[in-house]
Amino acid sequence: MNAKTIFASQVALWGLLLALSVPVEAQQTLLSDNVLADDFQEFRGEGLEPGGDNGRLDSDVWMVRLSPSIETSFGDTVEEGELARGVNTGVSNTGGLWAYTIGPGEYALGVQPTGSVFTDGHFETHVVNGTTDPVSAIDVAFDFCWLNKRDRTQFFHGQLRHPSPAGMTTHVFYTGATPGPADVDPEWECDPVEVTVDLSSSPLMPSEVAEIRWFSNDVVGDPASGARDAMALNRVRIAISRCGNGIVSEGDECDPGVLDGPECTESCELVEGPGPDPDPDPDPDPDPDPDPDPDLDAGGNGDAGGADVGGGEDAGSDDVGVGDGGDDLDAGISEDTGTQADPGTNGSVPADEPPEIGPEAGCDCSASGGGPQGLLLFVMVAALIGIRRRT
Repeated sequence: MNAKTIFASQVALWGLLLALSVPVEAQQTLLSDNVLADDFQEFRGEGLEPGGDNGRLDSDVWMVRLSPSIETSFGDTVEEGELARGVNTGVSNTGGLWAYTIGPGEYALGVQPTGSVFTDGHFETHVVNGTTDPVSAIDVAFDFCWLNKRDRTQFFHGQLRHPSPAGMTTHVFYTGATPGPADVDPEWECDPVEVTVDLSSSPLMPSEVAEIRWFSNDVVGDPASGARDAMALNRVRIAISRCGNGIVSEGDECDPGVLDGPECTESCELVEGPGPDPDPDPDPDPDPDPDPDPDLDAGGNGDAGGADVGGGEDAGSDDVGVGDGGDDLDAGISEDTGTQADPGTNGSVPADEPPEIGPEAGCDCSASGGGPQGLLLFVMVAALIGIRRRT
C-alpha cells in the first residue's frame, strides 16, 4: 500500500469517527441575543422535516409526541400518518397533528386529541445557553388556542426542565385547560401568555440545554374514546429575559421589540403622551398696549382696554371727543393749553387750533349726570371757545 493510499484511508477513518461523534440531534437555538420565534405561518400539516420546508414542521426545532408509539426526535422526517393530517378548521374529529386555520390567513400548530392521541402528549423544543454566564431568567411567550366543540375538557400545561446539581429541575410556567360544556356555535379562542421563568435558584449554566414542553391530557370526560376539543399552539417566542427581546418581561411596562405594541423606551417604560395645554384657551387678541392707569377708563371700571360702560370708546383708542351717555366729561376734551397729547399723532399742535382728542391725565369721566345735561355742557363750552376766537 503506497503513501497516497494510506493517507486517503486515514482521512476516511477520521471522517467516519467525526461523523459518529456528532450527535444525531439537530442544532438547537442558542440563547444569547437570539430569540426563538415561530408563528407557524408556513406550516400546512404535511408532517415534519429539518428546516421546515414543504409545509412541514421544522424538526430541527420541534419534537411531537402524540402517544407512546407516535413520537418524533429532532431531525426526523415524517410525511404521512397521524403526524401529517393536513389543514383543517378544527371541525374534523380525526386524531392527529393538523395545521389549524384559527383566523383569516392565520395558521397554528394544532392537534385533535382522541382517546389514544394526545391524551398524554406534548409539543417540545430545546434551547441552549449560548452565553458565557449563567442564565437566571428566561422569557416565554405563546398563544394557547382551543375550539370548544366537545363537553370533554383537556388541560394544557407549560413546563421548563434543565440540569441542576440535584438532577433535572422542573419549572411549571403555565396551567390552562379547554372549557366545557361545548359551545353551541364554537369559534376559536386564544389565551395570549407572556411569562418570565425564574431560574435564580438553579441557573442555566453555559452550554446547558433547557427543555421547554407544552403537554396535555384529559381533565373531564370518558378517557376511553371520542374526540376532544381541538387545541393549538401559536406565536411562540423564547429568549433570555432582558429588555428589548420582544417579550414583556416581569417588571417591564412594555418592550420596544414588540410589533404593533405601545410606544416604548429603550428601558422598557411606556412613553408618556404630551401633558395638558397649560393655557388651553389663550386670548386670541390681547391688548397690545394696555392703559397702565385704570382711572383713565371712560367708564370707570378699570379694564383699560375694553369699551367703557358709559357708551364712549375706550380711553386708549381714538375717542370722538363727545361726552358719553354715562359721562359728565370726556377725556378727549380739554382747554387749549398750547399743546395737547394726541394718541394718534404723538405730537403737539398750535394753540389757535381746536383741542385734539386723547386721554388727558387727571380727567375723571365718572361724574354723575349723563344724558342731555352732558350734551348741554358740551354746547356751552364750545360756545365759549367760539366767542374767544371771534374776540
